[in-house]
Amino acid sequence: MLCFSLVFPETLGAAQKTEIFGPLQIIGNHSPMMGPSIKQTVLFEESGWIRSITARVLDADKTPLEDESVWCHSSFRLANRPNGFPAYFVLADGLRNIHFPRGFGLPIRKEQMYSTDSMLQSDGPAKNGRYHFRYTWDIAGKGSGQPLRDLEHFRVHLKGHDPEAVAHSDAGPPPDWWVNPGEKKVYEAIFEVPYAGSAHYFYHHLHHFASNIMLEDLQTGEVLFDEAIEVDDSGSILKLPIYSSVEGFAVGPGKRFRARATYNNTSPEKIDAMASLYLFVHRSEPF
Repeated sequence: MLCFSLVFPETLGAAQKTEIFGPLQIIGNHSPMMGPSIKQTVLFEESGWIRSITARVLDADKTPLEDESVWCHSSFRLANRPNGFPAYFVLADGLRNIHFPRGFGLPIRKEQMYSTDSMLQSDGPAKNGRYHFRYTWDIAGKGSGQPLRDLEHFRVHLKGHDPEAVAHSDAGPPPDWWVNPGEKKVYEAIFEVPYAGSAHYFYHHLHHFASNIMLEDLQTGEVLFDEAIEVDDSGSILKLPIYSSVEGFAVGPGKRFRARATYNNTSPEKIDAMASLYLFVHRSEPF
């Protein structure tokens, strides 16, 4: 199902594009990252910029759910890329919407194919039924009155501090994904962006029982971001803190950062956990 309607918020020529995919069916329980999923191709009618993206899970009648605990993730990326190619956006618990700061956007081309990847989960009490995913993009076309500044995504994968981690098979999550009952575990990466520019937006992709995220500039020692994460009794993230700034902060070769995410598993069960940081950078010089 495709819906295309014009709106006029910040930028002349802005539009909204909405697509609904499904249905997917849940029957019984599924292991982590093994729930029903659907991939769909997405095309845009005009080149321009994505200013925001929103995802929701709908019931069999395509009505938004109050309880979206069946939602594992929704991602958006270039189509026909290897599995390791990072998504632009991964929406999940606590992050239903990504909205870039005013004047910035992710470039899109009408001749390019994009794709969504949507997955349900059912690792607790079974919630049998049929579900849909709805995506909404807020777009500024090339015909807008004022062009937006390009953002380029850069993903950082944080590693778990697990001395017992060994090579893993494809049968399930790698060992450093697991957090034992009552355990606090840190995931960390030291990185630099390989091109000069400024970062204006970032978010993390995390699982249940994440408790804190931090970003530190190792050159200056300044902590740029340090936020606690609020979760409910089941460990689901209620709201994921994000960074969004028109001014941004400088990145580039030789400028090193430390990203850290902490989990606090207060449940009586072993949980699967991981951490990725998604930076959106405006290059100093065009690519």
